[in-house]
Amino acid sequence: MNNLECLTDGGTCVALVPMQSALATSGNVLEFKKKLMAYHTLEAVLSMPDELFFNSKVGVVSCIMVFTAHKAHPKHKETFFGYFKNDGFVKRKIQGRFDAYNQWILSKKNGFLHF
Repeated sequence: MNNLECLTDGGTCVALVPMQSALATSGNVLEFKKKLMAYHTLEAVLSMPDELFFNSKVGVVSCIMVFTAHKAHPKHKETFFGYFKNDGFVKRKIQGRFDAYNQWILSKKNGFLHF
């Protein structure tokens, strides 16, 4: 909410948040989501790989949320939902998550990414 308030009208905010916050259907988080949508538009939600932060002390499943600032979310607006759980990276005990099969490099070279 603080990031969105700092933006000019129509500005874009991209936030990495815990998936459980995005999916909340009750309690304080739901009330916060309602307040957020009353002032800002949710453009997209992108799921991220479950072990994105494998080598850190953060063990949370995350998603990326994209908002347009200072424009209330229209009642019948379609929001893009992207499923990006498989980014081609593999997990190794010592190396963590990495592109063992060069899928990321090949996708970038070809001008598109396969998820």
